[in-house]
Amino acid sequence: MDPQRRRRSLRLWVPLAPLSLALLAPGAWAAAFQPGVEPDPPTGDIAAPAAPQPVEPLRGSGIQWRLAPWRWGGTLGLDYRALRAEDQSVSQQQLLIGNVDFVSHIWQPWFVQVRLGMGFVASHASGDAQAAGSSTSTSWTGRTAVSVFPASRFPFEFRADVSDSRSGGLSLGSDYRTTRLSLSQGYRPAVGSDNYQLQIDHSVLDSGTTLDTLTTLAGTAVLQYDDHAVDLGINHSDNHRSDSGERTRLTSANARHSYWGEDDFRVESLASWNDVRIGGDTAEIGSDVLQLSTFASWRPDAPAWLPGVGGPQFAGTLRWLESRTVGDQGSPRVQAINGSFGINHQFAPEWRAALSLNMSQVQTGTDGNRDGLGAQAVLTWAPASQLLAGWRYTPSVSANTGFTQTTGQADRQLVGLQASHGVSRDYKANETNVFSLALTQSAGALEESGLKTATALAHGASLSWQRSGEGGGQIFGGISFSDSRTEAQASGHFQLVNLQLSQRNPLSRYASWSTYVTFQASHNRSNEVDVFTGQRVDIDPGWQRFYSASISYDQQRVFGVPRLRGSVIFGANSQPLDRRALGDIEAPREQVNESLEARLDYAVGRLETRLSARVAKVEGRTVAGVQARAQRRF
Repeated sequence: MDPQRRRRSLRLWVPLAPLSLALLAPGAWAAAFQPGVEPDPPTGDIAAPAAPQPVEPLRGSGIQWRLAPWRWGGTLGLDYRALRAEDQSVSQQQLLIGNVDFVSHIWQPWFVQVRLGMGFVASHASGDAQAAGSSTSTSWTGRTAVSVFPASRFPFEFRADVSDSRSGGLSLGSDYRTTRLSLSQGYRPAVGSDNYQLQIDHSVLDSGTTLDTLTTLAGTAVLQYDDHAVDLGINHSDNHRSDSGERTRLTSANARHSYWGEDDFRVESLASWNDVRIGGDTAEIGSDVLQLSTFASWRPDAPAWLPGVGGPQFAGTLRWLESRTVGDQGSPRVQAINGSFGINHQFAPEWRAALSLNMSQVQTGTDGNRDGLGAQAVLTWAPASQLLAGWRYTPSVSANTGFTQTTGQADRQLVGLQASHGVSRDYKANETNVFSLALTQSAGALEESGLKTATALAHGASLSWQRSGEGGGQIFGGISFSDSRTEAQASGHFQLVNLQLSQRNPLSRYASWSTYVTFQASHNRSNEVDVFTGQRVDIDPGWQRFYSASISYDQQRVFGVPRLRGSVIFGANSQPLDRRALGDIEAPREQVNESLEARLDYAVGRLETRLSARVAKVEGRTVAGVQARAQRRF
């Protein structure tokens, strides 16, 4: 046989071999136990027989190690795809896609479940991207899954999958193969609400020239006993790309303990570690932060000589932090410890006073220790809102004073006064439409020894609209604007505009549409002194804009034809995150900035057809494509 033909034959039979063995060998019988008298019973209450007993047939329903009859199904589809890139180059693909899946179980469905599947993608491509005019390729896919005790307190699952991006929907990016292994184990005791979970995933995206490898590990444990609760968690992700050599490793571990006692006594303790490493094959930068913190609060009954609404609340915090940066510009470790203690008491429904004391120490390793001590007292007047001429008016005033002492710096005293008020009103236009308007204003002044008096003035306005339809649809829209100005050693002016719209509304019996839009624009301008020239300069980067949108329309009967479904889907995000580098195992290889897709689906029995068109920006490049698919299920 020709060596090349022999290699093709081996590539065909390797994925078929496990499936063939499973089909040809329907099961092996065995018994995990024999009901009745056992030679060494677990309880030890029954003695072993003095003489051998005659062999008896199995009684009861012992575990039978055999596969149940296979249930199977599959699909066979034809695809035609045409893509046009930003440089006006055109490519075409004709695809034959087939899949078959088998499902069975050992003994009982709740004991061991087995899933097997395989498929193929045969492609004929032509167009400007093909140097020889056209090319033909065949790609094999496969998947398997084993679930042990899936309905128990300790389910286990193993999955393996090899897929091709062309076998899914209309892909506008480059074609690639995905290999993924997944392992999960859970445990929950018979008594109590404790829970343990472990998940390990390994994914490789292969485009033929580059490999994108991602490995993730996630483990959680939740333990509760009496008045205590403990949460443990660990997460790790390692993403490496062969084309650019980039590598991102994110590791975090945390432990939290909570205690609730009598008299509203509560203690929360947290330990966390975060490590971030970003770089390539030759250089790496990153940081790691270790943190320990404890928060405690206690609200005893108020003594008779202390008037007020409820008893005083005592609160204390203690925090220790250690951080450092690594890489070529690595820095020594920085350690900081901070502790605070405070008392908060409500003398009357509208009057509240608070007194706090805090201490801190920072160790940089180069400048020695820097110690800090501070105290602050705050008195707040916040009466209940009042209804005036249909408007709800809410005022508040607070005054504060304190001092700070820091090593190497002069002592500072401060006195501040803040005041705010706002009005709001709800207007019900009819039974389904409600409008809400809110206006706020706040001002403050802070006098600090040795520094110029700092003043601030802020205004805010918001308008929202909510509508409830008869068919269960809901619409919410809101727009808000805020403007704040500060004057101190340096002046600043900050403005923020936010617009939100969310809607899900049935238009008729067969048509509905949904919308979610967020738009935000901010403008931050400051006036500061240049430390090199001593001159005051204006810093104005202009308006910074961010938007995110998802809009979809669905029609179950296009042109009144039963089973003819039409959909239009639009999505946009001005700041898409590289979710795969952040550890998202489900994230695609390429980021889509904007996408608009329209499709028609028609099904008759087991025959399904689809016609779709899509235009998108994939990592800044505009790509458009059309797809025609006919698929038969069996």
